[in-house]
Amino acid sequence: MSIAEASVHVAEELMEKGDYHGAENPRQPGAALPTLARAARTRGRALMAQAEEDTACHFFESGDLPLPVPVRGAFEDVREAYELAKKLDPTCRRTQGELDVVSTFLRQLPPPAPPEQVESADVDVLVVGAGAAGIGCAMMLTKTFGLEKSRVLLVERGEEVGESFRRWPAEMRFISPSFNQQARAARTRGRALMTQAEENMSMTFFETGELPLSLRGSYESVRTAYELAKKLHPTCGKTQGELDKVSTLLRQLPPPTPPEQVESADVDVLVVGAGTAGIGCALMLTETFGLEKSRVLLVERGEEVGESFRRWPAEMRFISPSFNQQGWTDTFDLNAISKGTSPAYSLHSEHPSGAEYASYLSAIVETNKLHVRKLTEVVSVRDIGAAKELPLFAVDVRSVPSPEEKDVSPEPTTETLSARYIVWAAGEFQYPRRTDTTKERKEGEEKKSDGGEEVTRESMDIVWAAGEFQYPRNTSTTKERKEGEEKKRDEEKKGTKESMEGEEKKSDMGEERKKKMEIPGSELCLHNSQVRSWAEIPGDEFIIIGGYESGVDAAINLARAGKQCRVLASTPCWSTKTADPSAELAPYTAARLRDVTAPGFSSPPELLAPLRVVRVEKSETGGFDVTAEWKPAKEAPHAPLRMSVTTAPSQQPGVEGSIVVWHTPQAPILCTGFEGSVAAAAGHLFAFADDDKDGCLHGAPLLTEEDESTEVPGVFLVGPSVSHGSLSFCFVYKFRQRFAVVAGAICRGLGIDTRASVAECRKANMFLDEFSCCGDTCGDVADPPE
Repeated sequence: MSIAEASVHVAEELMEKGDYHGAENPRQPGAALPTLARAARTRGRALMAQAEEDTACHFFESGDLPLPVPVRGAFEDVREAYELAKKLDPTCRRTQGELDVVSTFLRQLPPPAPPEQVESADVDVLVVGAGAAGIGCAMMLTKTFGLEKSRVLLVERGEEVGESFRRWPAEMRFISPSFNQQARAARTRGRALMTQAEENMSMTFFETGELPLSLRGSYESVRTAYELAKKLHPTCGKTQGELDKVSTLLRQLPPPTPPEQVESADVDVLVVGAGTAGIGCALMLTETFGLEKSRVLLVERGEEVGESFRRWPAEMRFISPSFNQQGWTDTFDLNAISKGTSPAYSLHSEHPSGAEYASYLSAIVETNKLHVRKLTEVVSVRDIGAAKELPLFAVDVRSVPSPEEKDVSPEPTTETLSARYIVWAAGEFQYPRRTDTTKERKEGEEKKSDGGEEVTRESMDIVWAAGEFQYPRNTSTTKERKEGEEKKRDEEKKGTKESMEGEEKKSDMGEERKKKMEIPGSELCLHNSQVRSWAEIPGDEFIIIGGYESGVDAAINLARAGKQCRVLASTPCWSTKTADPSAELAPYTAARLRDVTAPGFSSPPELLAPLRVVRVEKSETGGFDVTAEWKPAKEAPHAPLRMSVTTAPSQQPGVEGSIVVWHTPQAPILCTGFEGSVAAAAGHLFAFADDDKDGCLHGAPLLTEEDESTEVPGVFLVGPSVSHGSLSFCFVYKFRQRFAVVAGAICRGLGIDTRASVAECRKANMFLDEFSCCGDTCGDVADPPE
């Protein structure tokens, strides 16, 4: 049975049982139900288009407003398709919206023409009695089922409607309380429980000087009462205010006493790296989920937080715009790592530089008094937990000399910290892939292996947020690191034949995946992450290998500096059009590119695509030769409203398969992206997708619904390397919505009730765990004739 057949079978079983949420387990064939839902929704749209066309034709031919029975039936078929989609994916807002539209439309249609025998009737329904039952039934017939009000007649023998109630004795009352009364009762119970809890807390603290162990349970009972009141009367501001207070109080309570096996831990969570992902996760853990700040430690090897951003080229800017729209919409600044903050407001910059954004991160750390140790490097992580359910780690850290101390070379100090959980957020930019640095790192890994320092795989509870930027892609360093990883895997898997065979199979798949991305001679190139300023880079003529954001940004800034450059790209990204902002040039980048390619610009870049760079070699006459092969050209997408980029004096695409060689006096600039720290430094902790997807989805790590590694349970990933299916979380505004998912998993492991925190994150659009509405959500507003 195929996966699709199994999914249909499961869908039928679930529909019979009425358990439409049972398909949410990704390990069951029912994981394909959202796909079936999209198919049902697509069928509904096709039927809707056909029904609208039939309606228009009938009206044009006959001019009659009453629709024939077949056309009404067609719209009912549309509704049935959307209802099936709703059952298969109950949480999809898009399906619900379209279902509401067609249901409303059906209610607004005139009823079918009555049979000849009854067409002379004065009304369709005559209701005898205008009391509670009569008025309620008439309202249902007209408001809900759509009958014309003139065709429903209420007949009341009294002078006014509700005559029976007007004759009640003055003292008579309804015996059934309203929901508002029940809500007040629930709120009163919550207040009584709150008073009792505070009294117990005061008495125990007065007698023993300690908080009672049952205090958390007492306050949770209070919250349960207020939550019931909230459900009964959702719009009551008083109930919401008291619920917020007790939820805040619960978050501020100390966590439960840890089990004896892990109570000696120095911290609950150790975060490696104080960048966007690290600070964002630490802020989520402390401010929203209520962990004590002293129990969450950020370890940063740089001199300041946000070290990677401080190393950006001077001209580099965020491509996603910052704007302080909070308070006017349900969203907030795209580049903010938490609600209530805004780089646009703090920096007054729409596209912040790396240094500006680093100052924003520093301000968050200082304002929220997060616990950070700078100039501290993690050298090893060892699992010392007694059981997988109670993770505990020994983390060896050592001091890093500051820039002023590097000439003195003081002896680094090393110490061991213990932590119950580890969040890996080491960043990307500080690990450029160069032959010299990779060799040093490889020697360090071999030294650690010889010296007994190790990272144990079996039950590491790690959140990996190391990202991509510090791992530029080239050939030689990938090969050297792969040899080191294979040696480590041989040692780890020694004596376990079956497991070793599995690792070799994975290694072979990984090798095939990497071969597709490698360029022979790339070690001769200068990776764009190694540039500190495009204006100050020596030389006046450059070849850029690679396009999209990295390559185009390099071309723009070289052109603005008066330097000549030629871009060799595999795809004409300057004319690519998709609904996913991760797969096309950002509007900010496209606008700048149009500026430097406009007629009259002094040094426009030359844009060449589609090309596959075959190799880079040193030229016998000095400089470098770059050999490339023309790929098959594709027709540019239809984009009538977009301003095109002037590619002149660019060369027209050559014949497919033909070879061309360009010479450059300077080392070619490599802008082929970043391998990512997951593949480069944590490949043994994750399984990777074996597919042909391009860009940041190529060879993506496989994750569970909570961003947990499918290879090593307890290892989590946050940051730009996170992906689910065809969705890439490569921007801040995307991956920040997964901080709470990981933080919630950690806090549950610590024994903390996360319900209120999760609810708060959902309200703030910071808890994204349902992806059905994250795909293509836009289209052209107009398609004018050419």
